Amino acid sequence: MKFGVCHDTTLAGIIKDAGFEFLDMSVGGFAMPDASEAEFEDNFAKIKDSELPVLNLNCLLPGRMRLAGPEANTGEAVEYCAKAFARAGRAGIKTICFGSGGVRKSPDGWPKDRAFSQICEFLRELSPAVQESGVKLVVENLNYSETNMLNMVSETLEAADSAQTPCIGILIDAYHWARNQDTSEAVSGACSRTYHTHIATYANRIAPGQEDCDFSGFARALRSGGYDGTMSVEAGLGDKTPETFRKMFSVLKSFF
Repeated sequence: MKFGVCHDTTLAGIIKDAGFEFLDMSVGGFAMPDASEAEFEDNFAKIKDSELPVLNLNCLLPGRMRLAGPEANTGEAVEYCAKAFARAGRAGIKTICFGSGGVRKSPDGWPKDRAFSQICEFLRELSPAVQESGVKLVVENLNYSETNMLNMVSETLEAADSAQTPCIGILIDAYHWARNQDTSEAVSGACSRTYHTHIATYANRIAPGQEDCDFSGFARALRSGGYDGTMSVEAGLGDKTPETFRKMFSVLKSFF
C-alpha cells in the first residue's frame, strides 16, 4: 500500500523524508474551478515542482452549492466539477473525492429517497466529463454528524454504481466508517470498487501515532477484500515536525 498526507506542498520535503509518497489537496486549492485558466496555470506552476506529487483531490464542491432538496442546482454543480476534472486530468491527478457533506445533505422534510435520486442524477450527468478527464471520481462515506446522506459504505457504493461507469467508484474513510459503526464486511465487499482510502484516529480524528487507536479491524477488512491501493492521512496533524510524520508513517506501516 502507498501512503500520503492531505496537505499542501509547503511541507512536501518533510513528509517525503518520513516515507510518504504523495499528497492530497483540495479541489479549490489545486484545480481552482472558480478561477480563470491563467490563474490555474500560475497556481499549478508553483505546485508541479513539489518534492511530492499531488495525486488526489478532496472537497469536490463548495458549500454554496446544493445537490439535494428543492434548491438543488445540478447543472451548476456539473459545470463546476467538469472544469475541475478537466484541469485535474491535465495535471495528472488520479482521484477526486466527493465528500461535500453539506452540499449533498437532504433538507428537513425532504424525502431521502428523492435526495438520493438527485445525487445519482448529478453523478450520471457528470460522468462524461469524468471519463474524458481520465481522473476517477470517488464517493466518500461520511459520518452522521456531518450529513444525512451516503453515510454507510453500502450507500456510497450504490450511488457510485448508479452511474454505470468504472471511472466512478468509492473512497472508504476509516474515521467515518468507525463513527458510523459500519461493518468489516461492507469494507471487504466493496474493495473492488474502492479507488482510495482515508485514515485518522477514531476518537479525535487526529493523525495516527498521536493517540492510541487500533486500526487492525479496518486493516483486516481491506486485506480480506484484496485492497492494496493508496491511503491518505486526513486528520489533525499536530505540530507537523519531522518526528511526528515519521511516527505517523511507522504506525501506518505497522497496521497496513
